[in-house]
Amino acid sequence: MKTWKLLVAAVMALVMLFAVSALAEATPPEVIGPGPGYCTHSKTYEDYLKPTCTTDGHNWVVCANCGEHVSEEVIPATGHHMELAVEVVPATCTEAGREPIYDCTNDGCYYTEGGEVIEAMGHKMIESVPQVDPTCTEEGRTAIYDCAREGCYYTEGGEVIDALGHDVLVWAIKPATCTEPATETGICERCGEEIVVETAPALGHNWVDDEMFPAVAPTCTEDGLTAGQYCDRCWLVKAQEVVPALGHNWVKDEMFPAVAPTCTESGLTAGYYCDQCWLVKEQEVVDPLGHDWGKWVTVKEATETENGVQERTCDRCGATQTREVEWEGTMPETGVVTVPAAVLATMLVLSMGGYVVLKKRAIGE
Repeated sequence: MKTWKLLVAAVMALVMLFAVSALAEATPPEVIGPGPGYCTHSKTYEDYLKPTCTTDGHNWVVCANCGEHVSEEVIPATGHHMELAVEVVPATCTEAGREPIYDCTNDGCYYTEGGEVIEAMGHKMIESVPQVDPTCTEEGRTAIYDCAREGCYYTEGGEVIDALGHDVLVWAIKPATCTEPATETGICERCGEEIVVETAPALGHNWVDDEMFPAVAPTCTEDGLTAGQYCDRCWLVKAQEVVPALGHNWVKDEMFPAVAPTCTESGLTAGYYCDQCWLVKEQEVVDPLGHDWGKWVTVKEATETENGVQERTCDRCGATQTREVEWEGTMPETGVVTVPAAVLATMLVLSMGGYVVLKKRAIGE
């Protein structure tokens, strides 16, 4: 029973005690038996204390006169009625669990038990992939281990193991030449492979000019030659090679400048000389350009009795040129074409001739 219930029961007991005492003083007890003041317990009442999970209850018969317990019945404690409140939390490889929690369901009791921590189990590792040992040229890999516990996917291992590299025992050394590098040849004591290692680059040829085949410088018009050479280390000979002619390097001669041609007069190219061999390139004649004539423009209209005149101008030099234009008939304001008399006469003769021919054909028929 909780503390407050005990306090209430104690207070009620005190109240009952004082009430009984007052009643006893107000109503003198009946004297029964020997001696003065003896209580006969003629008036009684019951006092009940309910049992709890952990404490006994009581059923008393109390004298209303003197407050003495005439009889007492002990009611045993009920004990806790435990039920599951929180399920067990299983422990995993890496996280702690917890035992189930049980609560007492008796009214007014808040007793609880359980909930103890279950320590993490830790991984149960087994080898799933064996180790791959490295070789001289290929890397290996450590074994891979997986946790065998259900629901755990932890894995570890599988780290790269670097290739061992060859363990070479050298048995042949070759020095560098002009064209081949220096090498060391050996056998790997681990895998038996023959290994050739370059220890120094090729020396390269050390060319020396051959006095018997000197260089010949090229000119503007003739090829030259490189010097003949030989290597004083391996005595390889390098033959002479042709050096192409330089070609003239023409420079304008200020004493003979270019003369531009016109529409009607010839011009001249500039004079040149080569500043390497001093060869002179003479001036050359440039033909006249010729007029760049524009369109014909009528200056004077032709009439029936007099030819007209047209003119054109050179766009380059401004020279002009004229020509006569015969009269070909004009269109007066009336809209009737004026035909020359000679043309009219010709048309009349042709018409008469056609008429005569047609007439003869009609008579003959």
